[in-house]
Amino acid sequence: MSPEQTGRMNRTIDYRTDFYSLGVTFYELLTNKLPFNCSDPLEIIHSHIAKQPIPPHHINPEIPEAVSNIVMKLLFKTAEERYQSGLGLKADLEICFKQLLNNSKIENFIPGKLDKFSQFTIPQKLYGREKEVASLMSAFERVSIGRSEMMLVAGYAGIGKSCLVNEIHKPVLQQCGYFISGKFDQFKRNIPYTALIESFQELTQQLLTESSEKIIVLKQRLLEAFGETGQVIIDVIPEIEKIVGQQPSVPQLGVIESQNRFNRVFQKFIQVFTQKERPLVLFFDDLQWADVATLKFIQMLMLDDSQYFLMIGAYRDNEVISSHYLNQTLNEIKKAGTIINTITLKPLNIKDVHELIIDTLHTVTEKTKILAEFIFHKTQGNPFFLTQLFQTMYQENLLNFDFNSGTWQWEINQIQTIGITDYDAVELIVRNIKKLPMKTQQVLKLAACIGNRFNIDILAIVNEKSQSETASELWEALKVNLIIPLSDNYKAPLFFDKDILISLGCQELKVSYKFLHDRIQQAAYSLIPESEKKQTHLKIGQLILKSYQTEEIEENIFNIVNHLNFSTEFICDQSQKDRLAKLNLIASQKAKASSAYEAALNYSTVGLELLTPSSWENNYDLMLTLHLESVEVEYLTTNFTRAAILTETILHNANNLLDKVKAYQLQIQFYMAQNQMLKAIDIGLEALAKLGVPLSAAPNKQSTIANLPQLEDLENFPVVKDPWGASTFGRNT
Repeated sequence: MSPEQTGRMNRTIDYRTDFYSLGVTFYELLTNKLPFNCSDPLEIIHSHIAKQPIPPHHINPEIPEAVSNIVMKLLFKTAEERYQSGLGLKADLEICFKQLLNNSKIENFIPGKLDKFSQFTIPQKLYGREKEVASLMSAFERVSIGRSEMMLVAGYAGIGKSCLVNEIHKPVLQQCGYFISGKFDQFKRNIPYTALIESFQELTQQLLTESSEKIIVLKQRLLEAFGETGQVIIDVIPEIEKIVGQQPSVPQLGVIESQNRFNRVFQKFIQVFTQKERPLVLFFDDLQWADVATLKFIQMLMLDDSQYFLMIGAYRDNEVISSHYLNQTLNEIKKAGTIINTITLKPLNIKDVHELIIDTLHTVTEKTKILAEFIFHKTQGNPFFLTQLFQTMYQENLLNFDFNSGTWQWEINQIQTIGITDYDAVELIVRNIKKLPMKTQQVLKLAACIGNRFNIDILAIVNEKSQSETASELWEALKVNLIIPLSDNYKAPLFFDKDILISLGCQELKVSYKFLHDRIQQAAYSLIPESEKKQTHLKIGQLILKSYQTEEIEENIFNIVNHLNFSTEFICDQSQKDRLAKLNLIASQKAKASSAYEAALNYSTVGLELLTPSSWENNYDLMLTLHLESVEVEYLTTNFTRAAILTETILHNANNLLDKVKAYQLQIQFYMAQNQMLKAIDIGLEALAKLGVPLSAAPNKQSTIANLPQLEDLENFPVVKDPWGASTFGRNT
């Protein structure tokens, strides 16, 4: 496993990862040892990232130093320092072979000297960000000694915010800390906790690589933190169940009590991972697209008295106005006395751009300076735009490698006249995507609808082809780095279809990809004509829904309704509208259970809009339940006027007293939430009178003091099963 395959370096995976694996193979063949002999998985990962193996000729002096150096070059930590082509490696091995044949021994030489650098590869290192990296490192060092801190990284799209933050992966690992990250999606803003779930899925994967002894200890700590409320965490982050096992269901509480329980359990959960020996870094990317529930979660975490915790958030400051909920959240955190430090990234300067071009083309001439100035002025120093333009020049054969001179050649006049420099970043990417095969373009458009990250199984469903066919259609996009795999098993579907993988015992194999950048996802999505976007989402939602078993629908409810709700105007049949309304009810209830009240309100509102006044007669139960759900989430989001209107609608249309009593109960709750206690009492008395239990608003002289039972006696009382009696007691309590 190469360092970049660990997922803990700010590097993508390309063909050069295989050179590292080949180096490990050569090392073992020569020495009968692995480069790093560790039993602890985390120590192995740390070694591959940060430690240098002992050169083979130091282990066995009979190994020629030249051969040893070839192996060590294959084992460099960064791909840029390894061989850049198989031809370069072959050339060095042929030198060794010829020397052995001619001289019976191999003289030492510098490996890679004949590696012609013919592979056009833009280095993945950061340029011009030394000061900003130092600021992040200082923040991590502060939390490592017991502080809790929040750091923001602001800047325009493509300016390098994510790359900057990922630079602290390595030092976090060296401190044996946890680094987890989640990214908000521009097309999933209505889905609660997407980035939170993504980040803790990543943490779970890290945890499951540790030794069984450590997992047992961690499980015990988690269970102690959870008590009897572990299911609250699992409902939001199902992967945690893989560590702690199945948890008991939690008792139903009032809304405010449920929210307090949710906050308390999550605080204890986070504290398990914020320890002196293992600090936690939680990175949320693209906060400008964060859902309200996650922003409230961030506020709760930062106001908690925690230690050894670094929260990092990246966002596009040009897209966040003063009234944006992100700004409101940050202001509330600051008001509470929490310090928030901000790094604002600026474009690269001409010196940085020149350095990048020198490192890519492996030459320093007056021509490289002119090329750097040209690219800098066209891109204004935006790193993402710069690399996309540079890559496009190579793909258009405007940069060519001359094997005779061993240098790259280009003509600046030809580059200027070709026309590619007239595009902005998204237009340039659109142009490049259009050069791909039509099948690849189509599958990229579908992937863009799914999200920044997507699984091959879901993509195959919406592509209406096998996983093998879908992976093959993606291959051309992967070759030009429009998408990147999230694990090294991405080639499996290219050779084996799903049924074969299952027969081989690989049913748990999950192949996932992500777009290299949001701008690429945006460009692919823009290829769908505006008139077809809603129908495309409708078809995707219908195909995903059809693929799930009934018991799987609730688990995946947000992804289903996110597509279907985008295209409600194209659903004409009322029975289909009724079904979607029911799905929105499920989504609303699930969001509400995890305290994501704004999202819950959105789903319940869409559900109501899909129904008609006649639904009170044709689909009474669904109409009533959706109205009750809407009243509750309206008042939970302080929309009291709307809650009152909906309550009156229920009272007017409910066909029996018990259903009206449910509305009265909600009325009592939202009047209490507004501190209007007299109104709440009046509503309660009115409801009791309708139930046949009239009470006076004030006690009279004949009233007697009730003989109340002791608290410990309550468990011996019989349970009220009569619905009328239960409603009466419900109003009295």
